[in-house]
Amino acid sequence: MSVQNQHQIGHEPYDAPNSWWQVLSRYQPRWLWWWWWAFHWTYYQFFSFGDAYLIDGSNARPVMLTMRTQMTHDTIRLVFSFPSRQSLGITCGQHIWCHLGDHKRAYTPTTHADGQFELVVKRVPDGIVSGYLHQMAIGHTLLISGPAGRCSYRGGGVFTLSVYKAPEMTMLTSHVLCVCAGSGITPIYAVLKHVACVDVDMKVKVLYVNKTVDDVILRTELDEMCENHQNVECHYTLTQPPPEWTGLVGRPSIDMIAGIANTARNEVVLVCGSVSFNRCIAESCLKLGYERRMLVLF
Repeated sequence: MSVQNQHQIGHEPYDAPNSWWQVLSRYQPRWLWWWWWAFHWTYYQFFSFGDAYLIDGSNARPVMLTMRTQMTHDTIRLVFSFPSRQSLGITCGQHIWCHLGDHKRAYTPTTHADGQFELVVKRVPDGIVSGYLHQMAIGHTLLISGPAGRCSYRGGGVFTLSVYKAPEMTMLTSHVLCVCAGSGITPIYAVLKHVACVDVDMKVKVLYVNKTVDDVILRTELDEMCENHQNVECHYTLTQPPPEWTGLVGRPSIDMIAGIANTARNEVVLVCGSVSFNRCIAESCLKLGYERRMLVLF
């Protein structure tokens, strides 16, 4: 019988596989491969966590903007989402880098959980990154990296402070004094939430300075926290108060800090504001007798 007649009887020509799926299908039944795919999909969804952290000091990672809320005339709250099986990868008090081309800006998430985190962003005059974030549309992505920041709150009154080319320093305290200005409340707020909800035996007092009442960020959240948790106090001071203002007035002075500070010798002082603000507060605290090692400047 000729080769041509054999082909006509039913011997089909050889069809070389051009994909891995075709190769596997030649040797295993199709149902087995569908079962394999379903098993791995189920395992990933319910048991596998993939990479533990979204940011781990390596390359920048994308996150998607899913919600935005106007808080004050120049401050917004942004909620970003990422794969829900990952943690953001920062500890309380640390910040992340937000990238925009060759520019980057450090922001401290006020809250973060598996799958999302929240940033409070104040528009800075001529600020490239803050201006972009204020105009960012829902569904757009942002590149972030990190973690960054010298100070971390580990819980239980334990603060760790990393200094360049020096061993990590650990501080244990039961009292914390926070002095901040403007958007400097954001890293302070992250610590406050942890203390209020977890470390109920700790005492925290906050001295928060702004120009006007409308400039106060997170005031509703701070007032609710103070009302619901007796271990947290928040004192506001304004440099341009309205006539009906009954709170503190002016920039934080030595007398103002002394009137709010705790009497504990192991009190840690967290300071967050501009460079000049941080320097001024640090000098005032040193004059009040605080040890330099107990001052943490964000």
